[in-house]
Amino acid sequence: MRRASTRPSYHGGSFGRHDAYHAPPVSPARHPFASTLALLGLVTAAPSLTACFPVDGGNVAAHLATPPSYNPAGQSKCSVKKSAEHPLIVEWPSADRATLEAKAQSGLVAVRYIGCEMEVLHRCRLPGKYAYTAITPKHDSVTIKDADELYANMPVGAAKLEGKLEKSGQLQVSMTIVGRFEADHTAFTPAELDGDDCDRATHVVSGMTTGAFELSAGASATVGGQAGAFGVGAGGKSSSTHETLERDGREEKCEGGSSHAGEPPDGCGAVLRLDLVPLKAPKHEKKVASAEADVDAEGIAPNLYTEGNLRITATCAEHKGALTPADGLRVVVDGKTEPEKPLKTNMNASVQMAQNGKVAVPMLVSSVSDVGFILPPGPHHLSIQAPDCASVETDVKLSGTHATEVGADMEVSSESLKGPVGAPWGFAWLLGGYYSQIPSALLHQGQISSVDGTPMAGGGTLGFTYEHRNFTIGVMYDAGYGNFSGVLKNPSPTAGESGTASFTGSQFGNIVEVRAGVRLPLRYVALMAGSGIGGSMWITDATASTYVTGSSTIYDVTAPQGITLFWHLPLWAAIDLKPVCDFGVQISAAYNLEPTSLDASYGMVGAALLWQPSPACARGPGLSITP
Repeated sequence: MRRASTRPSYHGGSFGRHDAYHAPPVSPARHPFASTLALLGLVTAAPSLTACFPVDGGNVAAHLATPPSYNPAGQSKCSVKKSAEHPLIVEWPSADRATLEAKAQSGLVAVRYIGCEMEVLHRCRLPGKYAYTAITPKHDSVTIKDADELYANMPVGAAKLEGKLEKSGQLQVSMTIVGRFEADHTAFTPAELDGDDCDRATHVVSGMTTGAFELSAGASATVGGQAGAFGVGAGGKSSSTHETLERDGREEKCEGGSSHAGEPPDGCGAVLRLDLVPLKAPKHEKKVASAEADVDAEGIAPNLYTEGNLRITATCAEHKGALTPADGLRVVVDGKTEPEKPLKTNMNASVQMAQNGKVAVPMLVSSVSDVGFILPPGPHHLSIQAPDCASVETDVKLSGTHATEVGADMEVSSESLKGPVGAPWGFAWLLGGYYSQIPSALLHQGQISSVDGTPMAGGGTLGFTYEHRNFTIGVMYDAGYGNFSGVLKNPSPTAGESGTASFTGSQFGNIVEVRAGVRLPLRYVALMAGSGIGGSMWITDATASTYVTGSSTIYDVTAPQGITLFWHLPLWAAIDLKPVCDFGVQISAAYNLEPTSLDASYGMVGAALLWQPSPACARGPGLSITP
């Protein structure tokens, strides 16, 4: 649990001078904002806002338009848009702001930043310091009128402010930027951290933008006068163009410059933005016992019982990560008949970005790093084994004070798993084309009496498949076009009509199939066959020729038009040809059987480029030992 801070909030101050500041009710405007910087804001609640704008009484316009009240929550919230490592943050509690400012004075600041929550770890220390660089004051004003603009301009706290925006009609953010605090280095590892909370740290604050800001709600109702740069009225007339929700720092203080070297101006030192750098975790550090550390009766330091004094990372076949006992990994020690019992499967944790609706948030992702074992210190012979892979034999000398790491890229031993098609990672993409018959049921509908030749259709193919050893499943989509022609016949011609006419038409087809089947890998070629279920939609568009004798049409026929739907069972076969590890060609043929209407069945052939990663093909055998 985080300890509550008893320090006051340093609103409007700097890291060198901490004079508490309360905004006065009226502050003369010095000048309007001139530049159009992109919004960078970390907004905090000012405890004395009610002193700035009295609730009772007030001016005339205040009674004409009353903005919504704002009650900041007691916990930190963040949402990140565009760049999660440069977050804009609102409504930090005063205690958290005091912790951030106090920590920044004594050294670099570590934080825990997971999902939509950020916490300053005030008991975690790391070496280094921040240096302040002043810039020419910059001004910006942003008006937010809908939820999209809210998330685009101020994603941190956007979810909490959506209700305020809906009630008031708009939010206004004004900002003055005067400088930045930057860390003396920007790459950090967990080994640099020291303190009780450091195991919870995910990021380090590498930079902070400072200045002054004001956040206000809409509800315009001006009687007279004009507004200042931070929205405070000037000229003595009644105005209620906005209600201040949060404010820190005074704009007029930002123009005068700092009286203390290396610090923001007094009254213009509010933190507006954080730059965050994720901790770079090493692959895994050796845990070396000190010379004075005790060892047990087996000669092993107690700290090694958490992850093992032998750590094995083995890979084979389609596995991209380290093998585990669940994958069939076996380690036989010193020629024993039974494999050694593993201590545990060790994991690596890393921070990766994930999209959550409109926002990108950092998430902790775990993966297997190795399998740990506890063995007596001294020389040992290891036999590392896994299904369908050649065993790796090696000698190692184990220590009782630190872990020995063994990495083994195992060679595939099963003939059916060798080569580019033997043990693919699984997922593959297909992009190509097809050529098919037009179903007979479409060619003899309505008044069509005959069709010229055997009409065909052709088009493009997009597929997504999963191939694993002797099994395959996939989804295929085909879209194509074909022409046909023939003769229409009127079954009941009237006197003077010929009763027949030629026609031309086209068919546009969409075909979707889910296929499953068996697979036989043969190094560079994989043979596949199976069935599945599919559906097709055909759009018919035909036009009949018109013959006229004198002033009368000599026939009355109708060309087919409309949409026809079929379902079918695809009976398919395919061949994968892969001369290299990740790329190849797939050739396929299928007969789409329509069980309820055989004349709606048709055949098709296709060819497509194949992208299918194969780690076993690209990775050669190898062995590494880190004593």
